[in-house]
Amino acid sequence: MARQMKTQLQSADGCTFNVAPRRWATWAMRSALAAAVLVALGAAGWSLLEGSRPVVGDESSLETLVDFSATSILSDFESERAIEALLRHLCANPEWFVKWSKEIGPNKKVRQIIEATRSAKRPPTSEPTFESGYHQAGVGIRFDVLPLGGSANEMHAAVKPGAGKVKLPLTPAIDSSRRLNSLATIEGGKLTVSIYESSVERDRALTRQAVLELCAELTAVRDNIAEIEEKGYCSKSLPPGSVRRSTTDLPLEIRDEFHEGMYVVSGYVNPGEKGYISLRVFHVPSGEELDGDVHSWSTVQYVGWSRRPEDKFPFCIDLQAPSYLTPEESKLEFDDPRRMEALAAKHEMRVEVWFHGKQSRKVLEAKKVLVPWMR
Repeated sequence: MARQMKTQLQSADGCTFNVAPRRWATWAMRSALAAAVLVALGAAGWSLLEGSRPVVGDESSLETLVDFSATSILSDFESERAIEALLRHLCANPEWFVKWSKEIGPNKKVRQIIEATRSAKRPPTSEPTFESGYHQAGVGIRFDVLPLGGSANEMHAAVKPGAGKVKLPLTPAIDSSRRLNSLATIEGGKLTVSIYESSVERDRALTRQAVLELCAELTAVRDNIAEIEEKGYCSKSLPPGSVRRSTTDLPLEIRDEFHEGMYVVSGYVNPGEKGYISLRVFHVPSGEELDGDVHSWSTVQYVGWSRRPEDKFPFCIDLQAPSYLTPEESKLEFDDPRRMEALAAKHEMRVEVWFHGKQSRKVLEAKKVLVPWMR
């Protein structure tokens, strides 16, 4: 683990503390990314599972009523000003991961979209059980795109904003667990919200909680657009200490993940304009920039910004460390033991964080000996 450089900081909400770059709960980010995949697949993704799911009793009875009345707030996000304020606020909130991705549109042309994802929190009234450790729920918001969900079917509920109580289909998981899966897509004019849950609870406690939390955050954004335009976030709906205050750059942290070769790169920046960040990795001894899964959908993140340079906004990106081969080693056969040994060798790497807005520029960097990720 890299040595942490602790600094006396003041958060934007006035708290003072000694910190290194914030160690976020990795499971939350993982769940958010998993939710992003489900959002991207939409109803089509569920149909892939339909042929292999087991029959559990009378499947016609596997549904539950969920109240979506609070989602009427989506109708307040039709203007460009409201959409921009929401996007900017979510970029500043470390509970959300905002990224761009590409998809094939109705005209068969590839288009770039922006989507934000986060994991849903477990309601405090829900007692933890053995199965609850495997519960998952995610929320996704796609900006200014056609609805994903299409028509409702036995595996998916397409919901109109403020629709009231809607029957939510429950689909047994394809494994041997007792988990039930559900997906609800609330199709607003400028926003499409997807809420996914996989748990043993038929009453969809996580889905209900996610609806209330999301709508509360949307309401706070709607009521504080002027504050977001000035500060870059809605302080009422931001976890304490999320935006940190420092007149100097904060250190970039690269920490080991659960799998060898996987790392989490996190830190704080303020680019002063709208845009996203990506990673570049260099082999320090040779100075060579390495190819690898670096500038991909999972390593690109939109970040918050403001006109106050002392405010620093959080980011947290996964990195699969690339391998390094000398020119001689790259000429070896793929199954040559010498090549395999070289691919697995650890090297000192320099990880650079680049911001892409009106112009691309490097904002942070750090060095660390990395173990390559091997399949």
